[in-house]
Amino acid sequence: MAIQMQLTAGCTVYVELKHCAGNEAALFMRLHLLQAIVLFHQNKRQEASKLLARADSELSALKVDDYSLSTLVELGYTAVEARFGLRAAHGDLSEAVEYITKQRADKAGAKKMEEAERQLNRERRKLGQCADGVHWVEPKFHNLLMSMGYSSETARVALQQSNNNVSLSVQLIQEQPDLLNVACTSKFKVKKEMLQQVVAIGFDPRMAKLALQRHQGNVEKAVEELVICGGVIESERCTDVTDSDDSDECEQVDVKDMKKKADADVKTGTKEEAREKERLAYQRLADGMPTEEDDHLDLTLELEETFLRQYQTLLANP
Repeated sequence: MAIQMQLTAGCTVYVELKHCAGNEAALFMRLHLLQAIVLFHQNKRQEASKLLARADSELSALKVDDYSLSTLVELGYTAVEARFGLRAAHGDLSEAVEYITKQRADKAGAKKMEEAERQLNRERRKLGQCADGVHWVEPKFHNLLMSMGYSSETARVALQQSNNNVSLSVQLIQEQPDLLNVACTSKFKVKKEMLQQVVAIGFDPRMAKLALQRHQGNVEKAVEELVICGGVIESERCTDVTDSDDSDECEQVDVKDMKKKADADVKTGTKEEAREKERLAYQRLADGMPTEEDDHLDLTLELEETFLRQYQTLLANP
């Protein structure tokens, strides 16, 4: 039969390419058994007998010794690992242990790489999207610019504007510092502790916050600028803070903006918390699911042996 010959030949080639790996061989043993059963019901008894004999031989090679299995389990390996290891090592205990150890190391390495990739994606999203709207700021480029002495926020904004082009980012920082400072100032979040330190010296809270924003949280530089400017810093929204009317207007704008910013921060924080809860929920769900990628190969072959003996009996008694 053409299909049978094609399947059988295909299986033989595959087993040879896989060096007769025990776990995959279990699937081929099952395939040969199923082919034999089909041939039997097509009244092709001679072909069925040959395939049953082949399946019987493969089954004998795949059988796992109960003593060896229990020995590996006593050593701390799972029954699945023990069965896989013994089949791959053709029953040799020492080789089975080596196989299981290597499999564990490979899986641990793969899991570590997956976690590193997830962490990298989280860092990318934290740094923000580039101007092209497609890519995210690369943490390695961000760290590189920071190692050159640039602040975290300056490096981040420069990479956003340059679409992760490091040389162009450096050029932007050097040639257009004002443009980057505006972007950094508007996006930098001043921590309460920083603000309290500057205010405690005697500076106005609004001026202290603006100075801290300009210097990305560097308290020393913020205080230095406030001292030089006499405690008054001209912002892009309020150029004359000494004037009472303008100061009131600026304060109203600041209050509104601060409220909007606070609301936005709350929403952002809520989204981040929801996203983190969702991630943890998925993680818990994944932890409760089988993680063995070879679970489909964990065959005890008890059912297969039952069918094999049954059809051998049927062939022996026409």
